[in-house]
Amino acid sequence: MSLRGARIGRSLSCTGATFKSERADECAFDAKLAIIGADALLDSGFNATGGVIIAAIQIGRDLKCSQGSFRTSGEQSLDAENGQIGGSVYLSDGFSANRKVDLSGVQIGGVLDCHGGSFESLTLSKGNVKRSLFWNQVRDTEHLDLTDTHLGVLISDQKSWPKWPGSLDVDGQTYDRMSGDLLRNV
Repeated sequence: MSLRGARIGRSLSCTGATFKSERADECAFDAKLAIIGADALLDSGFNATGGVIIAAIQIGRDLKCSQGSFRTSGEQSLDAENGQIGGSVYLSDGFSANRKVDLSGVQIGGVLDCHGGSFESLTLSKGNVKRSLFWNQVRDTEHLDLTDTHLGVLISDQKSWPKWPGSLDVDGQTYDRMSGDLLRNV
């Protein structure tokens, strides 16, 4: 499905929708450069087989992908690089992506909530999360890139971080404050 460059004055609701490309390594949903006046809802049973491209999207309020399934045999499950999100981004509560989630360069006015999500890889390099990153009870993360990212508050637990050497990139990452059990052994 292509909504590339679309202008939607209110919310875009794909709650519970299923999108499938002919080949799993191709794009199933494309809203690159779209402008959404309110919320973009790819949640509560949303299922994409093939990549989801929402790069350079402008969303007036929230991007909700909680309980969404993003599957591809290509490189990226979700490409939201350089997006402008006025509210918060929810990749939580059963969100799952079997390939890279690319949020590089994204500007988020609220929180980035990844609580209870499952990621192969998340890139937030050169991004800005004005309020908080919730990185707790996250599963299956093989790589996390926070290079040159600014976070208002980092809320995390130790179990959520990638376990392998070289799988966490934090060079130049800044935050105003940290919270959570990440600090217990410091």
